[in-house]
Amino acid sequence: MNTLEEPLEALAKEQKGYPKLKEIAEKISQLIKKEKIKLKPEKAKKAEQSTEEIVKRNSWTKIHGKIVHVTTTRNSLMTSER
Repeated sequence: MNTLEEPLEALAKEQKGYPKLKEIAEKISQLIKKEKIKLKPEKAKKAEQSTEEIVKRNSWTKIHGKIVHVTTTRNSLMTSER
C-alpha cells in the first residue's frame, strides 16, 4: 500500500497515537526550521503550527478513531458484497 496514494488506509492502519504520522510531522518541522524546505514565512509558521498540533496536542486522535471506524465498516461491506 502506498501511503501517498491511499492516505486514509495508511492512517487507519496506524497504531493508536499515530506514531508514524507524528514522526513524519516532526521531521518536516525540523526540515522547515533548518530551511531545507523552502517556504514563505507565513507558510512556514502555519506548517509549524500544524505539526505542533499533530505531535504535541494529539489533535488527530478523534479523526484517527473515525477513520479507523469508517474504513473497517467499508471493508466489511465490501467483503460481504462478494
